[in-house]
Amino acid sequence: MTVAGLVLRRAGVEDSEAIWGWRNDPAARAVSVHTGEVPWEDHVRWFASVLTDPDRYLLVGEVGGALVGVVRFDRLTADSAARWEVSINLAPDARGHGLAVPLLDAGREWLAAREGDVSVLALVRADNAASQRTFRGAGYAEESSTEGWTTLVWTPATRPVSG
Repeated sequence: MTVAGLVLRRAGVEDSEAIWGWRNDPAARAVSVHTGEVPWEDHVRWFASVLTDPDRYLLVGEVGGALVGVVRFDRLTADSAARWEVSINLAPDARGHGLAVPLLDAGREWLAAREGDVSVLALVRADNAASQRTFRGAGYAEESSTEGWTTLVWTPATRPVSG
C-alpha cells in the first residue's frame, strides 16, 4: 500500500519536540519497551546522540507538509550481513489512517538504498495486536516469541512479490 504524498526524510533538530511529544503520548508509552514518561532533558540528550550516531537513522514521515510519524533504525551487527532494529511511532492524530505500513515500507526502502539488502527486526509486545498486524502487513515474519515479546523480521527473502 502506498499513501499519496508520503515523504520520508532524516529527522532534524526542528523535529525534536514533536517526536518527544509522540513518545510521551500514553498510547505510545503503553506499547513501548520502556513505558515511563521521558523527561525533556533526557530526550534532548538522546535526540542529539541519535542524530550524530552513524549506526542509527531517525526518519520522519510527512503527508501534505504535516508530520505523521517517525521511524528509527538501529544497527545491531557490524558485519556484511547487518541486522537492524526498527522502531515506529505515529503522531497521535495520524493513527488509524493506514499510514503505519506505508511508513514502515518507505523506511525500509530508504535503509536499503543506503545499506543494501539487510535484515530488519522489530520487537513487539505479544499483546499488541495492532503492531503485530502492522509489521506482518509490511512483510515481517515471526522469528521468535518469549516473555511477552515477539520478534518479527523482514529479510530480502520475505519481500512481497509484486504483480
